[in-house]
Amino acid sequence: MTDKFSNISTLVDLLRFRVNKHPDRVAYTFLPDGEGNGISLTYAELDKKARSIAVELQRSYHRGSRAILAYPSGLDFICAFFGCVYAGIIAVPAYPPKRNQKLDRFKSIIDDSKPSVILSKSNIVNKIKPMYKEDLSLKDLPWVSTETISEDNAKDYWENLVNADDIVFLQYTSGSTAKPKGVMITHENIIYNELMLQSAINLSEDSIAVGWSPLFHDMGLIGQVLSPIYMGMRLYFMAPISFLQKPICWIKAVSDYKATVTLAPNFAYELCARQITDEQKQGLNLSHLKIALSGSEPVNSSTMDRFYEAFSPYGLKRETLYPAYGLAEVTLFATGGERGDLQVYKSLLTNELERNRVVLTGNEGNNGKGTKILVGNGKPWLDEKIVIADPETNATKPVGEIGEILISGKNVAKGYWNNPEATKQTFQAYLSDTGDGPFLRTGDSGFIFNGSLFVTGRIKDMIIIRGQNYYPQDIEWTVDEISFDVNGTRPIRVGACGAFSTEVNGEEKLIVAIEVNSGYLTGLRDILKDRESIAGNACSVHQKTSNKTSQSHGDADVLPPEVIANAIRKAVAEEHELSVYDVVLLRPYSIPMTSSGKIQRHRLRHGYETGEIEKLWALKDTEPVRDESVEDQCEKLDGCDKDICKLDRWLVSKISLHLKIPSKEMDNKRDLFTYGIDSLMVVQIMADLQSALGHSLEERLFYEYPTIEKLAAYIACEAPVISETPLKLPSDRITPVSDDVLEISAKETVVLDEIDEQYYRFDKFPKYIEWSNRLALWESLGIRNPYFQVNNGMAGSTMNINGSDLINFATFNYLGLSCDSSVCNASIDAIKTYGTSVSATNPITGLTPLHKKLERVLAEFLNCEDSLVLPSGFGTNETIVGTLVGSGDLIVHDLYMHMSAVQGSLLSGARKITFPHNDWEALDAILKKERAMYKKVLILIEGTYSMDGDIPNLPKIIEIKKRHKALLMIDEAHSIGVLGKNGGGVGEHYNVNRSDVDVWMGTLSKAIGSCGGYIAGSKELIKYLRLTTPGYIFGTSITPANTAAAIASLETIKKEPYRVARLHYLSSLFLTLAKEKGLNTGTSNGTAIIPVIIGDSIKTLKLANAIFDRGILAMPILFPAVSEDATRVRFFVMANHTEEQIHYAVNTAHEEFLKLK
Repeated sequence: MTDKFSNISTLVDLLRFRVNKHPDRVAYTFLPDGEGNGISLTYAELDKKARSIAVELQRSYHRGSRAILAYPSGLDFICAFFGCVYAGIIAVPAYPPKRNQKLDRFKSIIDDSKPSVILSKSNIVNKIKPMYKEDLSLKDLPWVSTETISEDNAKDYWENLVNADDIVFLQYTSGSTAKPKGVMITHENIIYNELMLQSAINLSEDSIAVGWSPLFHDMGLIGQVLSPIYMGMRLYFMAPISFLQKPICWIKAVSDYKATVTLAPNFAYELCARQITDEQKQGLNLSHLKIALSGSEPVNSSTMDRFYEAFSPYGLKRETLYPAYGLAEVTLFATGGERGDLQVYKSLLTNELERNRVVLTGNEGNNGKGTKILVGNGKPWLDEKIVIADPETNATKPVGEIGEILISGKNVAKGYWNNPEATKQTFQAYLSDTGDGPFLRTGDSGFIFNGSLFVTGRIKDMIIIRGQNYYPQDIEWTVDEISFDVNGTRPIRVGACGAFSTEVNGEEKLIVAIEVNSGYLTGLRDILKDRESIAGNACSVHQKTSNKTSQSHGDADVLPPEVIANAIRKAVAEEHELSVYDVVLLRPYSIPMTSSGKIQRHRLRHGYETGEIEKLWALKDTEPVRDESVEDQCEKLDGCDKDICKLDRWLVSKISLHLKIPSKEMDNKRDLFTYGIDSLMVVQIMADLQSALGHSLEERLFYEYPTIEKLAAYIACEAPVISETPLKLPSDRITPVSDDVLEISAKETVVLDEIDEQYYRFDKFPKYIEWSNRLALWESLGIRNPYFQVNNGMAGSTMNINGSDLINFATFNYLGLSCDSSVCNASIDAIKTYGTSVSATNPITGLTPLHKKLERVLAEFLNCEDSLVLPSGFGTNETIVGTLVGSGDLIVHDLYMHMSAVQGSLLSGARKITFPHNDWEALDAILKKERAMYKKVLILIEGTYSMDGDIPNLPKIIEIKKRHKALLMIDEAHSIGVLGKNGGGVGEHYNVNRSDVDVWMGTLSKAIGSCGGYIAGSKELIKYLRLTTPGYIFGTSITPANTAAAIASLETIKKEPYRVARLHYLSSLFLTLAKEKGLNTGTSNGTAIIPVIIGDSIKTLKLANAIFDRGILAMPILFPAVSEDATRVRFFVMANHTEEQIHYAVNTAHEEFLKLK
């Protein structure tokens, strides 16, 4: 191997070597769901994609610029990474934040690395980029969706001169968000580290690798992605979420693909040993696995034993388990054993370990009292050097003593990006007794025995849980930020909190110890004394207006300790996605500190583990108290309530199992994160829930509905998968469970031989097939397709469709203005002056005098202070909603809200709740329950609802919005020009104060004979929207022709009020006649929209076809636009219809309707 690679000094050399040697060999196969054959990439394909991305980068950015790689796991990340390598751009892997997460971590990496561009995928860009719109430092950063870059670019690639000491990427360790440190990894570091690893595990081009590690982590990028390309072997990999949801996916992939090597942190082996069932193990064959590397966090001997015992019946050999030691600062790999050697365990006396001395017990079989078993992590390889030194004096430690692990070698990184002070402190240590150096200070303590390195702990107090590093000070800062004030008194001391980890049942668990204030101490002791004297009874509590539960003692209100612990658990879970195992309250000034005031966490941990530290109260020493009188009433309920009850019971049982607490102690109204649930538990619980329900659910639901009560109600009745309408769960979907036993019927997983065609062929898309089948059915029944017919003239009271003149009830030209000669002439004159397009956006010469005039005329017509105009009514709602609200806000909208507003709501990132159509009481109830939980709340309603032709109770809704301090936005697409004496819309209809509605939205394409959308309201609103609305800033302005048409239309409405009056008369006439004929017109009243409801799609189509044949054009509205039992033929009445046309239309519809029965 060394001879083959003698001329390879960079990753560019390495990939070109593979491309030239075997271009068509598959390098990587990604398993999107953790199963199946997946999506593959050959060396030649990778090279071409990398070159095409490199060209795009070379055109805009100079060598040495940084590029954030914000990808989920997949092939796109690998292509983008090598694109950066080819272009000489420094890659900065960073997992894109979820919508429910804070941006602190992601933003801190951006602030430190100062990138020129963010590379990602289109779907990620669309989800994440809106989160930055209020952050000036982020929103101007360009995003590039690399999958959209043409591979034709590859031919234009020019090769950079890449040197071995050039920085390839910055590895930001998963530590402090306040001062992140990016490790500078060079080409030489990577090539040498891969050579070290290959020397140790001795794999070949015929080997197969399987993995799931996150690609932004050093284990995922170096060990999982780059090692296979160095060794020439094929990699099958999946996303971490696939493994966490179903651990068997990892082990099954190892078995199915006959993997030679795999790697993961200790927690993954523990998870598999504990969670994979005997049934899932059936058929596994692990005999071909030669290396199962465990690293990235301390290796636990019990975990090794449990994993071996669990899978040895399926071919796993003991010598396959390969403990290793490494860290990002040495690229990845530091030490490991000889391939095929058995693991080395050493049992030490714990009291001697605490004194940094190594005293072996000779009993490596188990962890007895007063002993601790450590796992050997092998030896250094090639020219790497490891010494054990005193962390204070830097002098070499004698054999048999514990000290800090120092490392030197070509695998040691250059230092920390843009941080010379930290680089000097960490990467430039010299031994005081010999002068040797420089060495990397790892911050880990350990010793060497018989050539093998044993790691005993962290000198720097780093908390390592599931392979991720957490700085204790970050967790402590989070606790300090929590507001606990009651009557101006804070129960815990700021700056007197210690976070550390301890081992519980083979896993590292997080502990938070905090000192109470002296003022709180007396009240706490009173509470604890009361509990002792009233054994078995719950303390009486009352609810404060601040939403904090407090115990009354004399004149003071004292927070029960459970409230403090729950708040800490919730804050840490939300900020760090970590579960707090125990919260300990201590006396003031009892946390051990140095003379300079620094917390001595190792002493605090020792005191906790030995019981030497005096606890006032500890969460793990208490039993939560709750009302046990509730009986199971599920079977007495029906419908949605019964489904909620069953889901509630299921969630209680499943979550209590994850938390390892009795289910009777679960409170379905309590925030789940106060129990200490972390991100891994969320993934696992949601995976179990998906399996039980039989359909997919988004992980975000757990964060958006963080109590069992809310989560059960939403899933049971709101159909979160795709539907906007309530979904009833089949009764057999959820198995009733007891407190002790949880039984979920297993569902078979279909393993695809290849990616299904529905994911990459348009003619196989489910919606395409659905509509094709629907059209075929219509054709077989002799039903003409009523949609997408061509209009050969103007949309007046009559239209010419396919050569036939028809009475037109299909278009919303309510006042006939789009056909009016004065309106048409105004458009023609505008084109002569300004052309057919302004050819620019609003901020950049896109505004003409006509545009400014239209905004003035609109504002005057609506009696508002100002307005702005956009080129599309649909686009107006889409872009405005997301400009008004976002993540952390709430949107409450009518069930029948137009899709444009619904789409805008979904894109905004705000939580969305629907209320039953026109039910203001339901709206009020929702806001009473939800308002306090959100910053901004936006209510969305319509002035006239386009499907039913009814209007809202606007005065009531205004009263509700004022009381709840919400924003109100009204879509007046079908009410402007229609309602009110002068066509002023629903506001004029009710004669409301215009300022009582925050946002008046409407379109110009209906009563106002033009095209476009508008927003009207206060000067402050319009100013804000002009400066912040993407659709207004980046979209081309409305055309001069449409602008002039809108002005002329508004002026005509004002000059010719008879148009509105005649529309009112004809609409009323149509509705009266239809009701007299017994046609079902629903709730239509006082508008120009009148539906004839049929309640059957085929019959509705037949009615539309029948009246078409008799000279009437009115459109059928079918499922899913409305429910199947509400399908209808919809009639739009216009002011230029004649009374004869109205009578004929109603009579004809009635006659043809009777024929359907």
